[in-house]
Amino acid sequence: MRPVRIIQLAALAGLLALSGSACSTKKVMQPNIAPQTHLFVQYDANDGGPHTVFHVARLYWYGSDPDGFVQGYDIRFIWPAGDQNPPWTRTANTDSLFVIPDTTGISNPTFQVRAVDNDGLADPQPPQQTFSFSNQAPVVTLVDPPGLNEVTFASQTIDWVGVDPDGDAGLLTFRVWLEGNQANPHILTGNELTLPTSDFLTGGQLRAGLDTATVFVQAIDPGGRVSNIASATWRVRPPVPNPAQRARLLLIDDISTADDASGNYDRFYNTAVANSGLPVGSWSVLQLESGRTFRSSKDLEQSLGLFDAVVWYRGSARYSSTRDTMLARHSDGLGAYLNAGGKFYLESLDMISSGPTSG
Repeated sequence: MRPVRIIQLAALAGLLALSGSACSTKKVMQPNIAPQTHLFVQYDANDGGPHTVFHVARLYWYGSDPDGFVQGYDIRFIWPAGDQNPPWTRTANTDSLFVIPDTTGISNPTFQVRAVDNDGLADPQPPQQTFSFSNQAPVVTLVDPPGLNEVTFASQTIDWVGVDPDGDAGLLTFRVWLEGNQANPHILTGNELTLPTSDFLTGGQLRAGLDTATVFVQAIDPGGRVSNIASATWRVRPPVPNPAQRARLLLIDDISTADDASGNYDRFYNTAVANSGLPVGSWSVLQLESGRTFRSSKDLEQSLGLFDAVVWYRGSARYSSTRDTMLARHSDGLGAYLNAGGKFYLESLDMISSGPTSG
């Protein structure tokens, strides 16, 4: 046999041997290994027991995957008296600030979290922790509340202060309602409210005769815990003596009884109005010296808005009962009344107020 032929046969035998060896090698696929999840929370072991934390709490977790990477996390809370298999919520975060609903002071939900890898496989044994979330009730206090010595028309401004012993008072919301209207309270986050005139209506009519009104204020924290209910009661008067009449005119007496001439002013204006031809019972007199009828510009606007026209007489600056206070502080309310079409007459010997010096 020729040498070339022998070389070719040897090469072919080697190729067949390699081919046979390659055909006998099999690639074995390793099963996907589930990721692992770790959960922890920062808390003070001396704050009431193990894992007792404030109801606004930040929880932390992280995951690892030995044969891939973690693409997200599933989280959920399980409540003792609720669904024991609630749906999961997917997130890419490794921490979150939770506001736990807690209306009784202590709640004990179980938090679970599981890592999910890049193949969609979730940790089959997600870590969990049962917490005692605490929530102290907020407190609300009225600031300078009205009393039974105060008489207003169908408007009142209420101020209050809210305190959250274990939270941020700036996150409190408040429910404010007038007696008989608890089912439809005003919900707000501020610390002042002027009750609208519509709150004082009964059957579309303002309350007839001298009556009382009571306002209630209650705070609610982010966890749903409610405070005490603070209240105040004062007297409310109808716009005019005869409820069947339209309120034509409000006569505002802004002269102190310390002024010897106050009686002359009163007789002049009352006689002028009585002889004006206005229907009996269609006008009223308000003596500013007798109490705080207007606590805010909105009170002034809403109260004047009950009347077609307003006559405000002040006399001398020396004896005006509200000089440099009422109109200066609540001029916005007067402007709103005029912009709405109200008619206004102002009388004063010193039209420009300047303290004890004549204007």
